[in-house]
Amino acid sequence: MSSANASENIQLAAAESSVQSAPLASTSSKFGPTVVGQKAAQFRADFEKLKNSTATRSAQLETIRAQTVANVNSYHTLVGGIRSRLQMGSTPGNPELLAQWSQAQTQITQIDADIATLNQLSAQVSGDTGTSSYLLENIRAAYALSGALEEDHRQLRLLEDEVNQNAIVIDRALLSLNNELTRQQQYVTTERTSLVQLAADINAGQSYTASGRRAA
Repeated sequence: MSSANASENIQLAAAESSVQSAPLASTSSKFGPTVVGQKAAQFRADFEKLKNSTATRSAQLETIRAQTVANVNSYHTLVGGIRSRLQMGSTPGNPELLAQWSQAQTQITQIDADIATLNQLSAQVSGDTGTSSYLLENIRAAYALSGALEEDHRQLRLLEDEVNQNAIVIDRALLSLNNELTRQQQYVTTERTSLVQLAADINAGQSYTASGRRAA
């Protein structure tokens, strides 16, 4: 994983940790709980679910990234070993190199699976974005309801701020996911092309440059 990704993860974690839930005060009058107070309590419960979901998505992204890094490292170890032997000269169609090439192909398939998981996670985070927007709309609409206490509106303001802060975390996570997907898709496309040439080199028992000459 690059230092840029590490820095981005730290920033995301810091932003997420800053979204602290305010305690929900009782908003009952002598006539009982107000309608707006009840709505604020429901909004709070909905937001807690959303915030937990945001934290879960972030953890899932880190897990997928760790898996991808491990698969990429294994892939490069295999390919590097094959190319080193070909540079020294090998027998045409060497079965050991063919077996290693097959393992490298498997690693690329694993990275493809990681990309598919990232796509699913991106869709889930996009869903969280919609949930966040919907929750904000409902919170803002609640200000217009009659029969509210001052405390009801204070709770709505606190909740609105928290939802807005969490929305920033979600947006950053979605941007990070989409960037990750683009990088990984480009990487896999490039390496699949490289593996085709590497298979030809193994069959020939030596590495060739783009011009077709044997590599020095």
